[in-house]
Amino acid sequence: MINKTITQLIIMLSFCLTITLAAKQKELNVVLIMVDDMRFDQLSRMGHPYIQTPHIDELAKRGISFTRAYVSSPVCGPSRASIFTGQLPSIHNRRTNFQSPDSYSVYIPELFKKAGYQTALIGKYYEGRTFKKQILNEKYYDELFLTAGPVWPSNIKPQDRKKFFEENLYYNQNYEINGRLKHVKGYQTELLFREANQFIKNNRAKKFFLCLSPFAPHFPFNPSPLRKDKYRGKGIPKTKNLELSSLSSRQSKLISEASEKMAAMIEDVDDGVGTLLETLEVNKLLDHTLIIFTSDNGTCFGEHGSIWKRHAWEEAVKVPLIVYYPKSKQRGTQNKELVSLADILITAADAAQVHLPKDPARYGKSFKSLLDGSKKNFRDTVTVIQYPMDSRNKDAFFEDPSWVSLIAKDYKLTITNKQYPSDHLPEMLFYLSEDQYETQDLSKADITKVKHLKSLLLYELEQNNCNIGWVKE
Repeated sequence: MINKTITQLIIMLSFCLTITLAAKQKELNVVLIMVDDMRFDQLSRMGHPYIQTPHIDELAKRGISFTRAYVSSPVCGPSRASIFTGQLPSIHNRRTNFQSPDSYSVYIPELFKKAGYQTALIGKYYEGRTFKKQILNEKYYDELFLTAGPVWPSNIKPQDRKKFFEENLYYNQNYEINGRLKHVKGYQTELLFREANQFIKNNRAKKFFLCLSPFAPHFPFNPSPLRKDKYRGKGIPKTKNLELSSLSSRQSKLISEASEKMAAMIEDVDDGVGTLLETLEVNKLLDHTLIIFTSDNGTCFGEHGSIWKRHAWEEAVKVPLIVYYPKSKQRGTQNKELVSLADILITAADAAQVHLPKDPARYGKSFKSLLDGSKKNFRDTVTVIQYPMDSRNKDAFFEDPSWVSLIAKDYKLTITNKQYPSDHLPEMLFYLSEDQYETQDLSKADITKVKHLKSLLLYELEQNNCNIGWVKE
């Protein structure tokens, strides 16, 4: 009788353990890899003439590449705040890199923490000093490993600071680790991926949310020693919209060198992606982990005569977005649906069944149906808003954008605020389906289309608390 009872208990315990393990297997981990300033075409699989990204390409083969993913604003601070809140800059009020709100009405990583996830933010933090105190006090992340800049020599002269910063930012830096500053030797990109891999290993028996945010390939362009001069002399890839004639010979030389070094830095990131995929595979976590690879914004290297970001051109506002979803049957495919970066953590929460409170100001929405392959026509339009960034008045809170864009299925309309200097015309209309390099402005030739898209844009701006008094009907 006793043996029979023991046998029954063992069977019951085995059954309960099986149920528990099955439930654990259904829980989805989330890894967001968000690099800095990398535009959509800086991958070997996107046809770049010399960048080699085998590991990111492998992620794309296993996942879905969204070829029409757009930022909410083509600068770091506002774009990242949109990712973390699901809101446009006019709502979350992180409108420039220099100004930031004290808090946010919603912060999606906090919701993962409340749902029982182990959480980590590793790399670049850019949501404001005051909000960082809230993150630390409320323990939104179990692990914070944040870049904190170079170690400054005590005797450095003011005139030498810029050069020292540019030469040393990626090497032997300070890091803020759970609120405490520490000097760590090594190359930054490698260190951040190493820390991310360790976090995954430490939490492999739990569900986790990891935001890995390398500073690379952002300026200053310092590749690892392995690739320091790998692409010297390769220059800027030639495209139909490359216009260097308006730049000085010095400017042309500088951006050419920057393009070469940035390519090498992207390969450093690719190495890291390879190690992370290996860590997930070795620990048997790939089948239970949603992986999102993207960038906060793009950058221009002389296209349309423009340099850097902040511009409305595709090179600045369109970014890579690769999503690996274990349950998807769409692996190795490209998806041409319009997506906003404000959508990506909304989608992650949906896939992981993390509850999102109602937010009438939310712009982002879940594209999980695109991952499942069950829906098309996800978005009709994407709105991009750029506010002025005046370094002479860093704390200024701007009511009026410097320009706004509406990207639709085939067309893109940009309206520029005349009171701010710009590389853009007052109104620009491009038929992106046949003019991806934006070389033929149709705003004068197709007034009807401009009027239609402008009405859609004005409605979107009005719905998202964006001042439209400067826009003429």
